[in-house]
Amino acid sequence: MKKAWAGYAAALVLLVLLAVVVFRCALGADNAFAASDANIGQIAGGRPEMGEMFAPSYGGFILGAVRNPRFSPYGFLHAALPPFLFNDLYAPLTLVVSSFLLLVFLRLRERSWGASFFGAVSAFWLGSATLAAAGHYGKLGVACFFTASLVLLEKSLAAQGLRRLCWAVLCGTAVGFMLLSQQDIGLLFGVVLAPYALFRLVQTSPKKPLDWASTLLPIALIGLVLSVGTALSAYKTSVVQASSVNESTDGTWNFITQWSQPPQEFPDLLAPGFMGWKSGDPDAPYWGKTGQSAEWPGTKQGFQNFRLDSVYLGLVPFILALAALFSVGGRKEGRGERATLIFWWIMALVLLVLAFGKFTPLYKLVIKLPLFGSIRAPIKFLHNLGIVLGILSAYGIDAMLESEKARKRVWICAATVGGCFLLSGLALMLGASGFEGKLTAWGDSSPLILKRMMASSFYAAVAAGLFSLLAAKGAGKTAALFCGLACLFPVVDSLYLTKHYFHADDLAEMRRGNLVINYLKENNGQNRVFTFDRNGIYNRWIGVDFPLHGIKGFWFWQAPRLSQEYKDYLAGANQNIVALLQSTSVKYALAPVGAVNQLPKDVFKPVMFYRFGMGADGKLIVQSMARPERAQDQVILELQQTLPRLSLFSGWKKVAPEQMMGELFSKQNNLMEQVLVDADLPAATGTGFVEPVSVEWKTSSVKVQVDAKHDSVLLFTQRFQPQWKAYVDGQETPVFRSNALSMGIHVPAGTKEVVFKCTAKKMGSVLQLAGLVASAVSIGILVVCRRAG
Repeated sequence: MKKAWAGYAAALVLLVLLAVVVFRCALGADNAFAASDANIGQIAGGRPEMGEMFAPSYGGFILGAVRNPRFSPYGFLHAALPPFLFNDLYAPLTLVVSSFLLLVFLRLRERSWGASFFGAVSAFWLGSATLAAAGHYGKLGVACFFTASLVLLEKSLAAQGLRRLCWAVLCGTAVGFMLLSQQDIGLLFGVVLAPYALFRLVQTSPKKPLDWASTLLPIALIGLVLSVGTALSAYKTSVVQASSVNESTDGTWNFITQWSQPPQEFPDLLAPGFMGWKSGDPDAPYWGKTGQSAEWPGTKQGFQNFRLDSVYLGLVPFILALAALFSVGGRKEGRGERATLIFWWIMALVLLVLAFGKFTPLYKLVIKLPLFGSIRAPIKFLHNLGIVLGILSAYGIDAMLESEKARKRVWICAATVGGCFLLSGLALMLGASGFEGKLTAWGDSSPLILKRMMASSFYAAVAAGLFSLLAAKGAGKTAALFCGLACLFPVVDSLYLTKHYFHADDLAEMRRGNLVINYLKENNGQNRVFTFDRNGIYNRWIGVDFPLHGIKGFWFWQAPRLSQEYKDYLAGANQNIVALLQSTSVKYALAPVGAVNQLPKDVFKPVMFYRFGMGADGKLIVQSMARPERAQDQVILELQQTLPRLSLFSGWKKVAPEQMMGELFSKQNNLMEQVLVDADLPAATGTGFVEPVSVEWKTSSVKVQVDAKHDSVLLFTQRFQPQWKAYVDGQETPVFRSNALSMGIHVPAGTKEVVFKCTAKKMGSVLQLAGLVASAVSIGILVVCRRAG
């Protein structure tokens, strides 16, 4: 027992050291790990209060939305840790925990220490590690709880009676947290977990229905109890609504399958960077078809491609997985182990085919299954495949240690694969001009792409050659030495791969801000900022700097999945851009000075001219100027007439909901004079609006003091949703749709205290609490049983 604990401790230390080296760019007080989606700005600006995990809150893109209580391990860490620490710690922490848990799982399946460590590193520190650079933290969390589920499932299967039931409850807890981390990815990992659970029950308890019930029922029940409320809500808002953005069958198909793995890009799975690193990379841009919009080939509209992480699964793990397959018929293990290898290989092939998505007719059948028809991006199945290959590679290592025949087959396989990549590199080198001619669509990047393909081919050839040599000379001698040398392959792969994806932002510079950021931070208040340009530095400001400094924005292209209601609303920009900005409480707009002449001067007033330049240290700087000198100079425009987030109107007009959008953006409608309402109210007594006396903003409510001279409508430019309740001097009052997507209430004359409060059904939180209590009780019982021997 002590030896086992020492082995686990040593493995954990090595994994932590690997994490420190791989994420070394974030070391230092002024460095912040740079990610695309969950970046430091989003993390700092969207940091929840601890109470938000048990109470609803509001915020988000465009007009915002109510967020239901979001208790999850991710949310807990996000609330508990300082944002800059959380930013640098979450990704390496989840990768270390995930790989350690997979090592534990492999040890439970009687794999050797060296094989288990190899499989754990291969599964999580190659392409999956680059999810951190993309900011896909939900996927990392799902993978972590997936491996926890595997471990706890094995513990349950190995126990009897009450202990079996308790381990199953804890497995259900891990499943629930897996679904809470990211619902669609959790469901896709369930494609692996559910068949494996049934497979293992057939192996261990083929004719014991009570064992089946005591394992499966707690897992299903606790997993459902923990995740059902949050998961169904998130699924409805972010997945089902997303699938409705295209009305035609072809449109839905294109939307769901846009991110599919092209089969012709299979070499990219085995040779790091063969198809380029990522979209827009300056050294070697990704030039494949992943993420390409359906309309691109014909119209050149949408995305030519879009990929921010790597799909590299590892050449050596692939070869070792083949070694495991070769050993199926000739190893010492019994029928159960052979069945296990066959199961994992079938699962690997199924996941690979599913990842092909739109490139295989099979996926048209898959999307007809319940829930799967609304989950986007089949390429996500590659994350599951990476873990399955890691498991198979561990079996392959052990096969090589035990069988001369397996070693010989691996040697031949590695030499063959290495030879293929060597020939590929030589062909690219000798026929460079011809291949470059096929890349004309990529312009000046063509030589870089060709150079990257050659480098990746030679890298894979060298790796395969070295492993072939190791298989031929080293596997039959000292097992520890062989495993140690073998583990160097995924470690070197990880270091080589991540250096092209991982980098850090200058935290001190981000905190200082610049002329524009600091001006908006001081003057914008709770209003919103709009940028006419979304490219270059503005993309960085929108995604990182604005949230970091608490600047609220209105940028609908940043919204990840737009509902049809929002699409209709934002189409108003084509009719009346001024009304769109006014109705969403935009106070400032950033634009090139060349665009100023196209905007009404009585609405937009220039308050600062600026331009971008380079400092002596090579970093971008913002310089102010008295007047613009060229069309590329920039300007901050203040809207002279716009609606504040809360405004008390004396004038209103009743309009049916289906007609409100058209009326709102009509040139005849004056948003400053009247508000459109879907409610039966007394006749309006005036026109125009005044601002409240005071406003107190909280995470789940807004308290407003108003002085109404007569009956009024208090307009709140927050998205109208049924979760909102409103109270006037403590008495609940109806909330109605106003100005198409905003909300309003009727306020009688007088000095009033108004409270808007977002609510949520309590059943989800009650069920979560019950699930957590059951988990805590199960842990207590297991501790008592262990102490009792």
